[in-house]
Amino acid sequence: MPDDVTRVPNNSGVLRRIVPMLLRADPQTGRRRLMSGAFKDPEMSVDGEAMMAAAAVDWKFSLRHWPDAFLVRINAGFLRTKAQTIESKPNPPDQKDNPYHCEVIGKKSGNTPRAIRDSIQWVKQPPDLA
Repeated sequence: MPDDVTRVPNNSGVLRRIVPMLLRADPQTGRRRLMSGAFKDPEMSVDGEAMMAAAAVDWKFSLRHWPDAFLVRINAGFLRTKAQTIESKPNPPDQKDNPYHCEVIGKKSGNTPRAIRDSIQWVKQPPDLA
């Protein structure tokens, strides 16, 4: 399936769940930091925020089955500048109730995961974030 610029426009965001194991304690401060490894999957699972907004669904939907997870927003246009495509892939086997599911497709090597991490905006962040 091609890049879905219509359903996930460049000026919108995608929402990525962050499970606690993707946070690492900073040895100097003791506070947790988000690992760039959270953004290495070549088929990274996200939810299309514009698709959710069109259906009057807020970000809490993305955490409905993961109460202990956190949530970040990544700008879709930024991802595309990093040679990533965003494909709408509704209702995958592990989220049959998620019509907003998308995948960020592309090789994420070198500095790409770090650049993605550094670009994120927290939607729900841990209280002890560095």
